[in-house]
Amino acid sequence: MGSIIFSACSQYSKGPVSVAYHDLNSHYNAYFLANERLTEAEKVLFSTRKDDYNEMLAVLIAHDTVRAGTVKTQTTYAIEKASLPVQYHKNSNWLDDCYFQLARARFLQADFENAIQTYKYVNSESKDDALRQRAMIGLLRSFTELKNYDYASAVINRLRKDKLSKHDLVDFYEARASYHQVRQEYDQTLAVLKQTVKRMRAGERRARMYYIIGQLYQRNNRPKDAYANFERVMKSNASYELALQAQLQMIQMYAGKDERKLLKQFNRLLHDEKNKEYQGRILYAIGMYEYRKDRLDKAIDYFSQSSQAKGTDNRQKALAFLKLAEIYYEKQQNYQAAKNYYDSTFNAGLPKSTPDYDVITKRHKVLDDFVRHYTIIQTEDSLQRIVKMDDATRSKFFDEVIDKQEKQEQEAEDKKNSEIAREVGAIFDNLDIEKQSVNNTNDVNWYFSNPTAVAQGRTSFIRKWGNRKLEDNWRRGQKDATIAEDQPTQDSNDSQPVVTEKPKKPSREEQKKNMLAKLPMAPEDIEKSNEKIEEAYYELGKILDKELLEKKNAIKDYETLLERFPSTEHAAEVLYAMFLIYQELGDEQQNTVKNRLLTQYPTTLYAKLVSNPNYTRDENLADIQADRAFQEAYQLYEAQNFAEADQLVQSGLQQYAGTLNEQRFKVLQIKIVGKTQGLEAYRKALQDFVAAYPQSKLLPYVQNLLLKTDEMGKSSGNK
Repeated sequence: MGSIIFSACSQYSKGPVSVAYHDLNSHYNAYFLANERLTEAEKVLFSTRKDDYNEMLAVLIAHDTVRAGTVKTQTTYAIEKASLPVQYHKNSNWLDDCYFQLARARFLQADFENAIQTYKYVNSESKDDALRQRAMIGLLRSFTELKNYDYASAVINRLRKDKLSKHDLVDFYEARASYHQVRQEYDQTLAVLKQTVKRMRAGERRARMYYIIGQLYQRNNRPKDAYANFERVMKSNASYELALQAQLQMIQMYAGKDERKLLKQFNRLLHDEKNKEYQGRILYAIGMYEYRKDRLDKAIDYFSQSSQAKGTDNRQKALAFLKLAEIYYEKQQNYQAAKNYYDSTFNAGLPKSTPDYDVITKRHKVLDDFVRHYTIIQTEDSLQRIVKMDDATRSKFFDEVIDKQEKQEQEAEDKKNSEIAREVGAIFDNLDIEKQSVNNTNDVNWYFSNPTAVAQGRTSFIRKWGNRKLEDNWRRGQKDATIAEDQPTQDSNDSQPVVTEKPKKPSREEQKKNMLAKLPMAPEDIEKSNEKIEEAYYELGKILDKELLEKKNAIKDYETLLERFPSTEHAAEVLYAMFLIYQELGDEQQNTVKNRLLTQYPTTLYAKLVSNPNYTRDENLADIQADRAFQEAYQLYEAQNFAEADQLVQSGLQQYAGTLNEQRFKVLQIKIVGKTQGLEAYRKALQDFVAAYPQSKLLPYVQNLLLKTDEMGKSSGNK
């Protein structure tokens, strides 16, 4: 009888009793328990998420091994339970459902490869259409996590043809929207999410989707639609933080006429005790509102407050600094201030995930170079202005500088002393000294009977003043080195404290002499100063033109360069750059600049480019012709037909003036001189080339020839 019962309950039996038995065990002892734990795990993952509201929220939060570790207990338990039917209930109708739970658990463990294999098994083996569809949704999420977008796209196309239940349709839309979002296909993401929220139940998840839709409308510059969706978040059953962030977004985009209402709402949020940790974000939001209203002074003030607000995280500080940098850069063209705020942005740790991070980084680097050249001009001009002062005026100027420095030093010292006074006062306040009895020195309430209080005071003192010896005038960093006549001599072996003396401050006259020594008083110093200014204007013009794309400001710097340094070596290049800018702007000044370039520098490459836009293309043909002419001249030189070679060289110098080919012919001409006119003429010709073509690619070759002439002169007795 027992063997009959055992046979009837075998997992390989297809009998109704056996199947019913194994179905019962698989359903309630495996599937149900696994499903409960996995549902719990998903709730934990959602509730413990850390949304970064400074960026677009992810439709489905990216999963990784770190997040998987927070629900390891639940997923491990689920795998143990869901594996039971695979081992002991193979004839159960719940077997494919348990495989689905295994795939689901592996996904939550971030084991995406095994999850995919298990989902594929369910999709191919299950006879339950709904279960196969859920498995395919799991495949879509897994492929997206692994960035297997081709497979993910194929799954989407397959599921779009199926009729899904309302619950599964929501899951499919979420997974599909996430797929488009990670691929930065934001229009498709928006379209899918609009269909998703219609089918979702009220709650945090739907509120969060409304928030993402609002962000997508913001990205598309549709503030009214964005505002409406952030308002839907407020009307949903959203968490406090999500609702607050939606409210802050609404403040930024406020378009109502009653600004008093907005400011009242802003002040209420700012002073609410629950919002202490969000003060930086609240100030940033009102700053964005003022920025959109083009009230830049107020925007700057709010962004500054946001960057300094207590409890503000570094990411929020970085964004506030970034907005300040952008205002000074884009709106006010104050590049020095912009550079400082870009420095603060990166010092605060701007994440690389920030939109346009590469553009921001490049701008920061460009501004470093820009401010460096700008500072050179400011510094050298200032020094030269001081040089031009008469002695009395210059001395008075130095006095004003010293007075200003001393005032700043005194203010810094006063601030330091004030901070010390506050800290020491706080220590005594904490000890409730008004309750202490001065007469009862054994009372633990008295300050010096309280070891903790004394230790706190000593630590505070050392932090501010250092470990100083208890003696008269202990505050002074430098003591008068006087010893009383009757003071006994200390034994040399005694341990003596090491006193670091503060450097003696130079007198006012010494300070003025030091300032004077730094001025470019000699003519050669003025010349060097002017060279720095000339080069700085040239570099600034290029940066404004090519990097910052401030074309009109570039022209101003180029014009200043040509006005102050009319003989600059960059003149032809600068005129050509100005011609291109005026041409781009459609300004008739291009003709004036063109004529100036052709008149003053007719033989330069830039003049040829202006007169013939196809010059660079024609130059390729010219290079071929020039090379042929050069080779012919060089062959004549090799054959010692110097007169004929020189005729071809003279023709080449005229025909290819202003090009590299000119320099090649010039070097060949020098070699002919060496063969026909002697060593001294040869040496002078080489020296003239070095002076005339300091940037030539042939310069190292020529310098090597010049070095050999010196050796030849020494060996022949010429010195």
